[in-house]
Amino acid sequence: MDRLRLAFIGTGNVAESYATELRHLARSGLPVDLSAVCARTATTAQAFAARHQAGRVETDPDRVFQATDIDAVVILTPMQTHADLALAALVAGKHVFVEKALAPSARVADALVAAAATRGRVLVAAPATPLSPVFAEVQGRIVRGEIGAVVAARAIYGWAGPDWDGWFYRPDAGPLRDLGIYALTTLTGLLGPVSTVACHGRLAEPVRMIAGQPCAFDEPDTMALTLGFQSGAIGTLLTSFSLQKQRGAGIEIYGTRGSLQLTGQDWDPGGYDLWTNEAACWRQFEAPGAWRWTAGLADFCTAVLTNRPPRLALEHTLHVLEIVDAALAAQANGDIRTTMRDFAPPSPDATPVQTAPHRKHK
Repeated sequence: MDRLRLAFIGTGNVAESYATELRHLARSGLPVDLSAVCARTATTAQAFAARHQAGRVETDPDRVFQATDIDAVVILTPMQTHADLALAALVAGKHVFVEKALAPSARVADALVAAAATRGRVLVAAPATPLSPVFAEVQGRIVRGEIGAVVAARAIYGWAGPDWDGWFYRPDAGPLRDLGIYALTTLTGLLGPVSTVACHGRLAEPVRMIAGQPCAFDEPDTMALTLGFQSGAIGTLLTSFSLQKQRGAGIEIYGTRGSLQLTGQDWDPGGYDLWTNEAACWRQFEAPGAWRWTAGLADFCTAVLTNRPPRLALEHTLHVLEIVDAALAAQANGDIRTTMRDFAPPSPDATPVQTAPHRKHK
């Protein structure tokens, strides 16, 4: 393929960041164009298209999927709509990139993977944390045994929660799919597959102010997971829409001869700190290159244009969704769930360094 013509489905906050990513890719020489944008209203679509020099606007996703001058679609809508839109696009013969989460369950995601394989289309889903230079360096140190055998890991990601739209708190969304999925992707990328999952959850705020109006919700807004890895390591994850502020490392890895902690969040890493018993002190390492959390789009576009597999492997995405399924079932039933899927973590020496800083994320 000489040139990749993309359409954005959805024009919210996340779409702004992906449009910026696409501009960076075009300026770097990648032959990509934003050929169309689709939003629920023509006014919204037109405003977004004007800001980002899109070719045309639509309000019906099916018109985009059936268009012969569109090669690929980028789905940036509320996550409850992701799977249906992705399937329709794949059936129509488009390559598809999906913001997290790919689907509400691993079973639904399996159908998307099958549709992509049947039609020879590329399917990639966020998050892209395994593509960051910090991830690559930390993974390399773990693989080389610099902290010994990994014993345990801890992750936390939460905030006070969105106040502009209620879909985040509805079924098939929630903090685990919106926030915790980052840490699950990072932890499994670093430590390998998970085999057992336990989970506690609670609804801390049954009524929230959304767009200035009180709204009632009944899905858990706080979840704590215990993970058993195939390697024998154990891990914990706390994710919530009711944590007002947090400090300290978002992810820590503990080994028999040292410890690693990521500074900042794994989707926007500032670097990492390393303790080894040999050095007997904490050493600080800055990120080896600025990186954007939208880098999954670069992986997707490059895969389509060069006809090579994306680095964000679907097997990894499916395993993370299986962990989410297991956690939700364990939370509902008060038991421990077993996961069956496997995947090969990305190699620690094949991560491209992205440029340009980024801080905005909603």
